[in-house]
Amino acid sequence: MINKTMKEKVLQEILLLLRHQRLGEAFVLTENYMLMHQQGQMEKFNALKNDFQLMTDYWLRGYNDPMRQKIYHRLLHSLYLLIAEIDINSWIKDNPYLKSISQTSRQSRSEWSVTSIRHELEEFVSESALLQLEPDHVRTARAEKLYSGHQQYLSHLFNYIITSRQWKESVASAFIDMLLSPTIDAIDQQLIVSAVTLSAMQTFDFQKVRMLMEVYRRTADEQIRQRSLVGWVLSIDDTMFLLYEALPTMVKELCEDERCREELTEIQMQFFYCLDAEKDTRKIKDEIMPDLMNGNNLKITPHGLAEIDEDSLEAILYPDKAEQNMERMEQSMHRMVDMQKQGADIYFGGFSQMKRFPFFSEISNWFVPYYPQHPAVSSILGKARGKNFLEIITRVGAFCDSDKYSFVLAYEQVLERIPESMMKLIDEGEATPIPVGGEISKAEQSEPAFIRRMYLQNLYRFYRLFPMREVFRNPFRKKVKPDYLIFANNLFNHTDLQKNYMQVVNFLMKRKLYDETLLVMSNADEMDHDFSYYVTIGTLSQHGLLGNLAEAERCFVEAYNIKPENDRVVYNLGRVYFAEGKYDKAHMAFDMLMKWYPDHKGYQLNAAVCLSRLSKYEDALKLLYKLNYENSDDINVNRVLAWTLTLAGKYDQAKKLYGDMLNSHAEPTAEDILNYGQCMWFSGQLDGAKALFVRFVNMKDDGMKALRDEFQSESYKILLSHGISDFDIQLMLDAISL
Repeated sequence: MINKTMKEKVLQEILLLLRHQRLGEAFVLTENYMLMHQQGQMEKFNALKNDFQLMTDYWLRGYNDPMRQKIYHRLLHSLYLLIAEIDINSWIKDNPYLKSISQTSRQSRSEWSVTSIRHELEEFVSESALLQLEPDHVRTARAEKLYSGHQQYLSHLFNYIITSRQWKESVASAFIDMLLSPTIDAIDQQLIVSAVTLSAMQTFDFQKVRMLMEVYRRTADEQIRQRSLVGWVLSIDDTMFLLYEALPTMVKELCEDERCREELTEIQMQFFYCLDAEKDTRKIKDEIMPDLMNGNNLKITPHGLAEIDEDSLEAILYPDKAEQNMERMEQSMHRMVDMQKQGADIYFGGFSQMKRFPFFSEISNWFVPYYPQHPAVSSILGKARGKNFLEIITRVGAFCDSDKYSFVLAYEQVLERIPESMMKLIDEGEATPIPVGGEISKAEQSEPAFIRRMYLQNLYRFYRLFPMREVFRNPFRKKVKPDYLIFANNLFNHTDLQKNYMQVVNFLMKRKLYDETLLVMSNADEMDHDFSYYVTIGTLSQHGLLGNLAEAERCFVEAYNIKPENDRVVYNLGRVYFAEGKYDKAHMAFDMLMKWYPDHKGYQLNAAVCLSRLSKYEDALKLLYKLNYENSDDINVNRVLAWTLTLAGKYDQAKKLYGDMLNSHAEPTAEDILNYGQCMWFSGQLDGAKALFVRFVNMKDDGMKALRDEFQSESYKILLSHGISDFDIQLMLDAISL
């Protein structure tokens, strides 16, 4: 394991040198590496090294060679291709699974040239067309054999591509022609795009990326186009722009198209909806599904679903309960529909349990578009019973391809348990099953954003659920600069996509993804200093991610000057002023908000705290008494009131409130205990104060240090103002230490 790790580290060092065009150092490190691990490639390496030394010798002798720079770049590319090939070979060799699929795919065919691949795929289309001329009883058997053999071929082709080495320009061009050809089945073309994507993501391959970009730009098939978009977006490497100088130009040209910019903006947001799949699953399970089950007339039994007798005793005794349950169920259904329309992956949780079928042990099946003739589902769909149900659900539901296959494969365990009366209505066409989350129209399903969302869900399921997923580079993995944060990719610098950066920034800020926002902002060439810009910079500075509180104040003041009526800006400005200790300005901000929203409890509490910090205790208490009267059980109101009473010297009232808080069901915070202790201390009850401070110490890690820090910083002036001397503070700390 140590040797493997060291080998990978050295390869990455060589690649880094090549990316920075440090060819001489790269040759030295490569030679050392190959002598130890890769002697079989020494002949190819020595040829490159000799060319490099020859070029260098001519230069040192003073020869003026106008082709020298081109030769240098050719050697850079050639050495990179050699290292990339070694990297791929190691990736395959060091993993039994990859080694197996690589060997099996190559043993299944004597030749994998692009010409032979194209011939095989076109032959399938021709044979499929000829099937229509056969009698029904002959067609079924021949179709089964044809599709079974073709699916096996596609599986080997998929495995061959994902374990393929660096492509030559001619190979990429041939694949472009094949993927744009109307003589190749669109399902096959989509699967090839996915295979190329997995390969290009693993080790950067300029020709594979070029292929994906060209297919995206030129294809008329939206399914293929969207897969190609996802492919090149996840495969471009912004560290390769010096090694492949054409790459930035290619990206820039694509971004000149408005449609491309819009799709890049949409896909950036869609990545985050995928990442929320687990969170959305918990929300559905805990908040939505209970109401859905309570609101219908079905119950779960050991034998499946059964209808509940509507004339039960409960229905007679509680006639309104059924109607209330139905209302809650409808509300939950609407929530599911709304979540789905907003881009949420509402089916991940349910279908994640259905990925254990043998079907999903084959890697290509995670990416194959859903089609009824697939050998794994054709026999199930051919059954008369429930055929309509399956056909309708897979046609109108917002299921990704992976989930459609799961749904059909789970036929015996799920669908045949549906009550007989319901199945009869469906089979006879008197009832149409509608999936949870609502029916999706054909027009909506053909929209690029919908197609892309379904494909991204396929990808997410693969990287989360495929047993051998750790073998592949996961674009959804969170790291310092995650792959899914495409707007942080430096290749989009100085392109027209910069026009869309603020749209993504606003999306990220709304979700409070401040680290990601900072990465995107730092990648922007120059953004308009408008309202959104100042709010963003102000918020990032407020959270310590960009600038400091002074910068946050400056930005929120600028935002306020643009939109002085915006309540969120005034609120954040108040918070920044408070954090800076500018309590008079903070109070002005919260006082403004109180005038706009007289009943807003939070603004009143903030204003009261500001007044308390300004030693205007009576004014603060007027607000707090009113809030306490209206919200007597609100622990936050009581907490602020108790501390303000303490500062105002009204210790008896404060101690009563603190006592009530400690006896309530709500768990007091360490700050509550500390403040109560100070209240006891100010009122002369030293034993009570000591007991509370001990409790504070026990609630904190390194509690004595935390208490000492409090007495020396936040509470110090307050202690002195209430007659507590430095000597008293030391005595209290000594007493607590005993």
